[in-house]
Amino acid sequence: LTRASLFNTISLEKSNGIDVTTIWFGTRSIKVNVDKALALLTAVEMYAKKCFDNTQKHYAEIKQLDTIESCLKYDITTGYPDILNIQIE
Repeated sequence: LTRASLFNTISLEKSNGIDVTTIWFGTRSIKVNVDKALALLTAVEMYAKKCFDNTQKHYAEIKQLDTIESCLKYDITTGYPDILNIQIE
């Protein structure tokens, strides 16, 4: 499932009185409190949005570069948020 789909599904579980959801990772699953799962998915979505926005900014800036030297100097690693540290339990 996509993040948005998973968020919607867990929200439906919560509205139907389910307190614990199952999240699958391939053949492995974990049980997570629905409120915790929703908070984690929100954090992941916000992180993904910040990364996407920064990548798009890089694309726009790179398109403006007009010399080999400016391309070689361009740092594609700048501006990204710190890596998420997700704790399930």
